[in-house]
Amino acid sequence: MASKLTYVATLSERTTRFLEVVAELRESTQQWQSLDYSNTMGSGETFNISGDQPLTKDDVTGVMVTLDALLALLSQGHFTNLYKLKR
Repeated sequence: MASKLTYVATLSERTTRFLEVVAELRESTQQWQSLDYSNTMGSGETFNISGDQPLTKDDVTGVMVTLDALLALLSQGHFTNLYKLKR
């Protein structure tokens, strides 16, 4: 079992990575808005990024809605908690 210090250090490292990804996702939402993709992506347009089932505008829009909700939640004081552990 990891020591308490190791546990907190690992948690800090993971929190730092999480915040870095959140910053990248925030940039993606800003691009989505500034490029007006909600209006300029065609409803029938698809995006085959992995060879699996293509993604649709609705799929991408769903992710943007989820990201907006996550960022709104984090902005209600949760960012402060996370930044306490950021390296």
